[in-house]
Amino acid sequence: MRAIRLQIDGEPVGKARPRFATKTKTGKRLKYPKAINVQATQEGLFLLEVKRQMKELSPLAGPLSMDLVFVMPIPKYLKKKKSFQENIKSQIQWHTKKPDTSNMVKFVEDCLIGLAYEDDSTIAISNARKFYGESPKTLITIKEID
Repeated sequence: MRAIRLQIDGEPVGKARPRFATKTKTGKRLKYPKAINVQATQEGLFLLEVKRQMKELSPLAGPLSMDLVFVMPIPKYLKKKKSFQENIKSQIQWHTKKPDTSNMVKFVEDCLIGLAYEDDSTIAISNARKFYGESPKTLITIKEID
């Protein structure tokens, strides 16, 4: 059973909704609205790190299991609270703000197409969680299911 484990440092991001242009840069009206990718830079940075870590790995095949852990940065207003600092050392402090867990999962799944697996439809089991931590990162584990 093969597995891929990745750690992407930096603040996790969620998949943004598509934006549409109805006019060209010169102001001319388009016949059909054009979809614009507003996350091209974020996806590019994410993909660079994934490609660096997967240099010698080949994509997984068959039914897959994906486990995602999103460690979110602690906001400045919470860093000052002594009770929060004590709690974070003794137990997990769940992140219940935006971005949504489902949007962050979708961002990772879409970015890994063609690198970790051929298509995200091969993911049969998915588990994701997000909580506050000292160093923000995304931990990804993908396994082939027997």
